Amino acid sequence: TSKNPDIDKWVAKQNPDCIIIDEAHRMIGRKTQTTEALMRLGRSTNNRIALTSTPAAAKPWDAWTILHWLRPDLFSSYWKFIEDYCNIVYKYGNGAHPIPIAIRKDKEITLQKVLNTFCIQHKRKDIMPWAEAPEPISVRLELNKDQLKAIESIQQYFEYRHIVCFGVLDSL
Repeated sequence: TSKNPDIDKWVAKQNPDCIIIDEAHRMIGRKTQTTEALMRLGRSTNNRIALTSTPAAAKPWDAWTILHWLRPDLFSSYWKFIEDYCNIVYKYGNGAHPIPIAIRKDKEITLQKVLNTFCIQHKRKDIMPWAEAPEPISVRLELNKDQLKAIESIQQYFEYRHIVCFGVLDSL
């Protein structure tokens, strides 16, 4: 990509039937050099496969970049994707700037169906039936007043599931 800025031109000359990218989750940020280079590569063919174990590693809307690479005809606009699936807050300064903060509760199932259209997931038990699942470990920590206040303020803005939080380490 940045090491060989003309790789997309070389690939296009090869007239590939399909392009497969591994570690597709590295296409985080729709305006990064890596993403822009992969978007150019994707124009070389209509057949694309993206491999990753974490399609949206940090934020759910990071999946848009991969979906756009796979099907730019269906996922042409980042902001339409954000409006359709995300809760938005506005940052004010030089105008209002929308910032996605969470997946809309009423769109979770719809978004999961969209992702299921493009994703195949293998469970550990299917791939490695001989490997035992790790046992969860619970650690109870006491919160001080400031930590309790911080957690309570966060809980009013964000939805949380599958995580039981009894405390926060001071070092975090």
